[in-house]
Amino acid sequence: IPDAFEHIPRPIFCIANLAVMACAQLLLAIGVMPALFAGTVIAGFSYGGFWTLMPSLVSELFGTSTFATLYNFQSLAVSTSSLVFSTLLAA
Repeated sequence: IPDAFEHIPRPIFCIANLAVMACAQLLLAIGVMPALFAGTVIAGFSYGGFWTLMPSLVSELFGTSTFATLYNFQSLAVSTSSLVFSTLLAA
């Protein structure tokens, strides 16, 4: 979709995706069964959309000269924060 709307910057699509994810989290917080199903589907699509946008966001914001390094550090940051959250904060 970002390629079809070339006049809109890609970070705007990331903000829209995060807003959709916030709506999905609100649906999950309601706690009734239909809202849980809808929230799960919306959160799944939003999570997939986030990871689809990340390579183009990294290249647009920081350039392509060091794309591989920056993208790998971004992936490492997500993995590290997941480990820290699961072991230190939630345990």
